[in-house]
Amino acid sequence: MPQSFSSVQGRTSRLLYGATCVAAFQGPLFFAAKRLRGANIVSRRPFYMIPKIIHYVWVGTSPKSELVERCIESWRRHLPGYEIVEWNNERFAELDNRYAREAFAAGKWAFVSDYIRLYTLSRYGGFYFDSDLEVTGDLERFRGHRFVTGFENYQGKFAPITALMAAEPGNGIVEELLAAYDGRSFLKANGKYDLSPNTDAITRHFQSRFGVTPPFHGSSTLTLAEGCTVFPSFFFCTPEDGRENFAIHHFNGSWIGNYSRKLTISLFGHRLSLVKKKRETSFDNLVGDRERLVFSKRLSPRFHLLLARRVNVPAVGPARQSNRG
Repeated sequence: MPQSFSSVQGRTSRLLYGATCVAAFQGPLFFAAKRLRGANIVSRRPFYMIPKIIHYVWVGTSPKSELVERCIESWRRHLPGYEIVEWNNERFAELDNRYAREAFAAGKWAFVSDYIRLYTLSRYGGFYFDSDLEVTGDLERFRGHRFVTGFENYQGKFAPITALMAAEPGNGIVEELLAAYDGRSFLKANGKYDLSPNTDAITRHFQSRFGVTPPFHGSSTLTLAEGCTVFPSFFFCTPEDGRENFAIHHFNGSWIGNYSRKLTISLFGHRLSLVKKKRETSFDNLVGDRERLVFSKRLSPRFHLLLARRVNVPAVGPARQSNRG
C-alpha cells in the first residue's frame, strides 16, 4: 500500500486510541464543569471524531472529465489540510467482497462505489465524496459529529444522499449498512444484475432502525441518534437562495466509459446532454446505472443528443426533525 495511505491508517489508529481515552473521562469532566456557575465552557462534543480524509472512487479506465477535475480542485481549495485518497483499480485489490468484485467484473462502477464508500468510512473514517460533488464551503463544523449525510431532492421527494457521507471510524450506522453486503451477490439467480440503488437499502435501514416514516420535508434536519444527522437537501446537494450551502451534487453520470458529456441541463428530474464519443468506441450504454433513456438523436459520427430520466428513489421521513429556515 502506498506510503501516503499508510499514514492515513496510522492517524486513524491514533484517533481511535485518543477517542477511547477521552471518552473514559468525558462523563466525569462534563458534570464537574457544569458545577462551575456562570462558566459557559462545556462543549457538546469536546473533540473531533471525523478525521480529515476525503475518499473518492475512480475505477475503470476512463479519464476524468473537466467537471470531475474541477470538483476535485474545489476540495483542495475549501478543505486544505485534508488528505485525498483515490480508490482506484489498484486499491480495489484490497477489498474482498463478492458483491463488489462481481460489480467490478461487470463494469458497473457506480455499484462498486456503493460498497467502497461504506468500506472506507467503516475502516478509516473521514468524508466520502462522489467525484461530481463540488465543495463550496468549509466542512469543519461537521467533524464533531459521528455520522453525517444529507438529503437529495428528486421530483419533490427526498431520499438520503450518498454523494457526501462522513463518519468516525467504526461508526455503528456505517457498520450496519456495510454488513448488508456480507454474502450478497451482484448477480441474481436468473443471471441479471442487482441494480437496486443504495438509497433503497439506506432508506429501509433508517425506517427499521430509527422509525423513519414518510413524508419528509427537505428543509428539515433529521437526527438519527446523538451526533448522527441527516441535513437538509440544500446543505450538500441543491443550493437554495438565502440558505447555507456546503456542497453541490452535479449528478454527472461520470461512470459511463464510452463517451463524455460535454453539456448537461437538468430539468424536472430529466437530463439533456450533448454526448461526445471517444475515438474507437461505440455509443453503447448511453445511460448510467441509475438512468433510463428517454430519447437520443445522432447529430454526427461523434456526437449524440441524449435525454435521460433519473431512476426514482423512495422518500423517507423523520425520526426527529427540526425545521431550518
